[in-house]
Order: sequence, then C-alpha cells, then structure tokens
Amino acid sequence: MRWLGIATGGVLIGVAVGLFFLYSQTEVERLLGRGEWVHVLVVGVNDRLPEQPAEVFGLVSLSPQDRAVWLGIPAALSLPQPDGDSRTLMELYGELPLAAFLAQLARVVDLSLPYWVEIPLSQIARGISSLDTEVVLIERFQYVDQARGIFVDIPAGVQRLDEAKAFAYLRYLHPEDEQARLERLANLWQAFWSRVSELDWKKWREATEDVFKPDNTNLGRWDLLALAQRFHHLSLQNWSFASLPVGLEGGELRPLVVETRRLVTSLYQGKDYLTRREVRVVVLNGAGVPFLARRTRAWLIERGFTVVGVGDTELQEARTALVLVRVGAEAQGRMVAQLLPGGAEVMAAQDYGVDRLGGWPPEADVVLILGVGFEI
Repeated sequence: MRWLGIATGGVLIGVAVGLFFLYSQTEVERLLGRGEWVHVLVVGVNDRLPEQPAEVFGLVSLSPQDRAVWLGIPAALSLPQPDGDSRTLMELYGELPLAAFLAQLARVVDLSLPYWVEIPLSQIARGISSLDTEVVLIERFQYVDQARGIFVDIPAGVQRLDEAKAFAYLRYLHPEDEQARLERLANLWQAFWSRVSELDWKKWREATEDVFKPDNTNLGRWDLLALAQRFHHLSLQNWSFASLPVGLEGGELRPLVVETRRLVTSLYQGKDYLTRREVRVVVLNGAGVPFLARRTRAWLIERGFTVVGVGDTELQEARTALVLVRVGAEAQGRMVAQLLPGGAEVMAAQDYGVDRLGGWPPEADVVLILGVGFEI
C-alpha cells in the first residue's frame, strides 16, 4: 500500500502544480498562450477641458510571437447609427456605453476588442517632451483650429517637440487628408517608442503604474504588468505601424471595408486578403450536359467572381467538380471550392496535367472542371 500512497501523493502534487500555474497566469498571458492576439483600444482624452473629450484613437496589439501593431483610427470617423444618422467616434465615445462603443468599433476592424485604456493627452505630451522625442518633417507644418484652440507651427527638418507643441500635434484633425494625419502620428509614435524602449525595467514599470490606473482601464494590475514586461523587450523592429483605410463620402469619413479587411488580414494573420472579384476563373464542362459551363459562369458572376472563359473538356466521371489552381493561387482555389454546392476537390494544375487542358489559360487563377452529376 505504500507505493499506492506515494503514487497518490505524486498525482496530487502534480494537480496542485498544474492548478497553480493555471490560476497564477493572467488573462493576457492565457490569451497569448492559446496563440491569440491581445488587442487594447487606446483613447487619448483632452484632460484640459472639463468634459475631457476623446480626440485620439488607436489600437495596440501584441501577438504570441511578440509582434506588435499600432493601428491608427481617425477620431472623425463616422459610423451609421440605428436612428439612421451618422456620428463620429469622438461623439459616440461620449454618448454610448463603453461596451456598445467597443462593439461598434470591433465590427469596423473585424477584431475582438476586450480591453481599453484612456490616457490624458497632456500626460503623453509631457512624456514626448521629457524624452526629447524627435520628429522629422519634410516641410513646414502649420495648422490652425480656432474653435478648438489648436495652433501648430513646426519648421521643416528634425524637430524636438516641447509639451505645448506635442499636445497640439496630438489634437489636430484633418478630415480632408486624414491618412496623412495618421501617418504623421504613426511617425511620432515610432520616434516616441525608440525613446521609451531605452528605459530600464524599473522606470518602465513606474511609468506603467503611473499612467494606467483602475479608473482609466479595464486591464487588471497584473495584466498590465504582464503586457508591460512583454512590450519592454520589444525593439522598433518588432513593431508595425498602420492606419485604418478611410475615404470621404458625402463630406464624412467612412471606413473602406475591403481595404480594411485586406489590411487587417495582412497585419494580424500574415496573409493576403482576397475579394471574389480578384479571383479569375475558367469554367470547363466535363459533364457532357449542354450549357452547364455557361450556367455555372452566370452563377459565379452573380456571387462576385470574375469568369474569364468557358469551354469543354474530357468527360469527368470520377468527380462532380474539380478545382485546378496555378502556383500561388491556392487561396483563390479554396474560395471557389468552398462556395460550390457539395464542395470540390482542389488540385495543383501540374498534378492534373496542364497538357490535358491544352495549356494553362494565361489569364486564369483557377480552372473549374464540372464533372458528371454536377448541379448548380
């Protein structure tokens, strides 16, 4: 019985150790451990006004592989509301409950936004000034907004921003050229990060605990410190800086949906985002059914694909549908195959034999061969 007691004790110790590591990990560490990105919405608020309006928005993200992304989001971005009206992020942030605001923004970027943090702009401006952050301007930058009390005049060249200039630089809006504004801010964040990353861990931790308080974030203290420690190890080469694609529509800034999906897919998944319109298909009738290729051509076009040709091929009795793909077009092939009723086998063109097709159609990404039994 002694061995049984030893074995039982070993099992209990193992369970205890497992439970310790399970519950001692922060939620952030658990997300990263599962291979998921952690996304935090950063909101810069103007703490020099009584109502403290939100004037800067951005998404900071960290991958399990210690890749970081800053995605700048226009404060003047307009989103449609249930009442049929549209309102900017600045307006919505003050009107909606925070959960509702995060849900609307999450739909725009197609990402989960569980965390948020508010940072006073004056605090950011002080940090930029105290660390002697330098920005490089190709030409003189001037901006005046009397209604909001913003006056910016920065000469061309390498410039160090004092607190007043940094505060104004963070606040200015330019709806007619929002992409340029977001690029300037991204350049400022890069310069700021190169300074911040030089701090030792003690100063870094003190700065983290000074900026982030329980009333300005939903990240717990240990989650914050876990993120701070990971970010502290990152160099500028670990970062990507990007801006949400937007366009003017009826005088309002609106998100560009396809371009946003393309950017998000590239940044966070490392993949190319494809639209159906970009997938070029040739349809070949191998079923022996008259006009089947033409009917399938119309069906694919209705669903957004680009069909560049139809024709006939040898009888296909073994498969109802076969999708052939050229080298590098595997994703295009999967898009077609997944949409077809009943699915389809996907095969590399060279494995099937390009000579059986009489040569590969040069304008095609995908050749769809319809077999006996295929119905549309």
